[in-house]
Amino acid sequence: MGMHEALQQRLGGADKVAEYLQSKGVKGVKYADAFTRHKSPDKQSMNYVIFDDRLIEISKKYGISIPLASAVAAGTMTPEEAQAAGVKNIATEGIRSLGQTLEFDSRFDPRKREQEGLQSLRADFLPRNEQIIKPPLRLSDLEGENFVTSMSDRTRAGGMIVGVNDVPLYRAVDMRGGQDFMFENPNQVWASAMTPSRQILELAREFRSGSGKDPIFIPWRMAPTGGDFSNMVGELMLGFASSNMNKTTKKAFDKAIKDFVTKGSLKKGVRKNAGLKIKEWPGVDDPKSVEVWRSTPDTVRKELMNMMDVNFRKEGGLSIGAARLIASDPSQLMSRDAGLQNVGRIYTGREITPSTHPSYPYAVPGEGIGTLEGADEVTIFDLLPEARFGDAQKKVKDPANPTAQEIRALQMKSYGGTITENILRRIEDRGGDVNSLSGLAPRRFGFCPNLCRTDDTRRGGSRRS
Repeated sequence: MGMHEALQQRLGGADKVAEYLQSKGVKGVKYADAFTRHKSPDKQSMNYVIFDDRLIEISKKYGISIPLASAVAAGTMTPEEAQAAGVKNIATEGIRSLGQTLEFDSRFDPRKREQEGLQSLRADFLPRNEQIIKPPLRLSDLEGENFVTSMSDRTRAGGMIVGVNDVPLYRAVDMRGGQDFMFENPNQVWASAMTPSRQILELAREFRSGSGKDPIFIPWRMAPTGGDFSNMVGELMLGFASSNMNKTTKKAFDKAIKDFVTKGSLKKGVRKNAGLKIKEWPGVDDPKSVEVWRSTPDTVRKELMNMMDVNFRKEGGLSIGAARLIASDPSQLMSRDAGLQNVGRIYTGREITPSTHPSYPYAVPGEGIGTLEGADEVTIFDLLPEARFGDAQKKVKDPANPTAQEIRALQMKSYGGTITENILRRIEDRGGDVNSLSGLAPRRFGFCPNLCRTDDTRRGGSRRS
């Protein structure tokens, strides 16, 4: 006899079971139907038993799936948006489609046992209506261009996470990127706090004053844990807890968040960011919890995520490794640190504006112009051969294989330089690809008239703000 049947006998019918389970925070269950339950999870079709009548009513009224109905019920999507999205097969989007052969950098979660569980991780990603267009570029297309660079995490853009491991999220998590931020947010090429945003724009204006042309922006890739600084990893953990935990566990979960005090970290013998708490936590089921989370400093959020992982991942919560993977751009799960991907153009004649990114409040004006293909082994250090980093102001020993310490030093400031023929030839000499697009044969130094300043023959150098 199954659990549901046993509860029916004990409580006196299916209606009583549904009422009891909903009182414990269980909104519904999902299971493979009789025709496919013997198949692998990726090939199963599912039956739903929903204890929250609102979801059934919304699903029937608008002709949408249960995960989409949950997004409408939570207020994160309008009925019209859900109907438009319903024509897309969200079950084969993003990380779910990789579930059978999911390969990822072990630093997303170094724990061996957790890594085994992550192999079967699945998530429902709902794309936005608009399509992100990223024209392919070669590095050689950029010869002669002045550029500015800063760090970018691996988080994805272009839609919302509406379910995890067959659990619909009652609050869909909005994904705004990372590297693809510049393509999805009009007139914004990068976002952060005011000071780093201002530094990038000022350095771009220096290049503009010397060349008469706006420089390009080439963000470099952070480590797999870089997305922890955004709100999205934590929002996934909170959203899953709200949808998957029972009432008793949620009570303990909320108390743990309210009572948590940060330990901080030691920097040069001084402990910083200790003794901090989240302010006015309303409870994980309260829609206001999202805004409270977003307004909490990232140092507090990071420690809270670790606490949620350690104390609640086996109590109906989501592990931090799973949240990191789900929040990440699938194309960057195995990509190298300090690598290059997208290219934008900074608008030096405009000012810093409020950002559309939920984590980072201010945006550098600009737009995305393309994505580098065939440059997987190139790092930002290849483009900064004369730059010096850190307190000791040392040059990087091996641009092709920068150390973690050298990459951390790069985070401290924004840098810039000029992509010269000498730089491109050095990359080629060590085996890097600067000429080919995916599916095209390499050729020696092709050019793109719309992007390049081929009259610039200055020796490769660098600047920092």
